[in-house]
Amino acid sequence: MSALEASILKAVAHHDDDAMQSDSDAHLSDYVDVEELEARGIEYGEDEDAEEVMEEISEAELLELMEQEQDSLLTCRGLFKDPVNGPALDSLDLSSLFSSLSLSSSAHAQASNDIKPEHIRQLFDRGLAVMDGFVSADEVGAFQVAAEGLVQAGRLTMASMVRPDDDPFRARTVRGDEICWIHPGEAGALEPLVNRMLALQTLLAQAIHLQGSCEFQLAHYAANAKGYESHRDAFPTSDPDDPDQRRVTAICYLNPDWNHETQGGALRIHRRDLEQDISPIAGRVVIFMSGVVDHEVLSSSRPRYALTCWMR
Repeated sequence: MSALEASILKAVAHHDDDAMQSDSDAHLSDYVDVEELEARGIEYGEDEDAEEVMEEISEAELLELMEQEQDSLLTCRGLFKDPVNGPALDSLDLSSLFSSLSLSSSAHAQASNDIKPEHIRQLFDRGLAVMDGFVSADEVGAFQVAAEGLVQAGRLTMASMVRPDDDPFRARTVRGDEICWIHPGEAGALEPLVNRMLALQTLLAQAIHLQGSCEFQLAHYAANAKGYESHRDAFPTSDPDDPDQRRVTAICYLNPDWNHETQGGALRIHRRDLEQDISPIAGRVVIFMSGVVDHEVLSSSRPRYALTCWMR
């Protein structure tokens, strides 16, 4: 499902005469199960000579309707190159990943013990995988210092103040972090981490249809700031040619000596059968199918840093 179709489903549609003349073949009934909406008490009306009106529904309600039609994990398995059987572990080659990394040889060795083809299998089976030791403790410390430098330089903006065009997938008032977009080739001291996550995308693309584009966002939650309410990063899609929806989310945490039981800040997973709190410990990467996993960020008693990569 495209972002355009999703926005049509979520919006209150009012088409004036000029709009109807310019797009006379486009109707909300092309995108929504009208009987299902009526069964849920959501009124829908369509008349060739009248204004077309649909009651607004929330993103959560829309996702619920889509889940009722088909489990989002089953939908997103269509993005895998073998959507029925999933990735064959013995066919996945890690060598291309490590040959492209720009970090130290010791980090290569450490990562090779932690990044495994089984993680890709977990993405297919559950929609989520957790990898520890993605970068070493020393390197995480350097990346955190770099992130703190960006905060002190005023490079981050409160997410609630970011223009909607900059991040069209998220609501404006549900999160308390400050963010900035990070661009490969312009990431400064964070460049090695960006390169490593691009290399991770190269590995994932052996099993998942990815189009090659990535978005990187650095997020900083100040101590005791509001977290991030439960949300999903994309609408589920099975179309490997869909250019709009994010397909895979990868979050790398930059928080040494973290204990979420006493300091908070966990990533809380809400998907059924996966309910858990994941601690944002240094060097950990959480990977999940963007259209599958509902998640939230809990408030923390100390500053919290993460670099997120969205792969399309």
